[in-house]
Amino acid sequence: MNTFEFAREYVAALDEASISRFVLYRVSPDTQTYLDLDPNLNRHILEAHPQMIFAKNTPQVIDSSDPDENISLDEILGDGTQMNQITTPRTISALSRWLNAHSDEQLFAMLTDTFKVRGAQVSTLQEVIESHVGATHFAMLVVNEIANPSAKSLEKLFTTLGYT
Repeated sequence: MNTFEFAREYVAALDEASISRFVLYRVSPDTQTYLDLDPNLNRHILEAHPQMIFAKNTPQVIDSSDPDENISLDEILGDGTQMNQITTPRTISALSRWLNAHSDEQLFAMLTDTFKVRGAQVSTLQEVIESHVGATHFAMLVVNEIANPSAKSLEKLFTTLGYT
């Protein structure tokens, strides 16, 4: 029995009576507090874009010739059973640890190793980053920072990002 079969059989949605037993507070993570807790994080990106500390997937849109007919790739492929990763402080920390564990050469090799995913050319590095933090704007910024070090060495870039 796989995870989805198990969940369908043994996990039930909460009914109104069950929900009434909880107190729900709408909260969001504070970027500065998060950065203060661990200096080995994506400081550059989070300081420039503090709203990136929490993000859901960026929908991929298939562009047709008629702008009124643009549809999301998820609308075509999605059947409601896929698992989508999101960007949260926990996933950002996991990505930072993963990046720290790899050399500059390994990261560049993953950046140049590409394959097709749902019709789009994707690097192994992008796929790994998105597996940690989702296909979010934050993931795109991290890939861009690594791919375009703007005449700095990657080691200097990682120091700027806080991946030391």
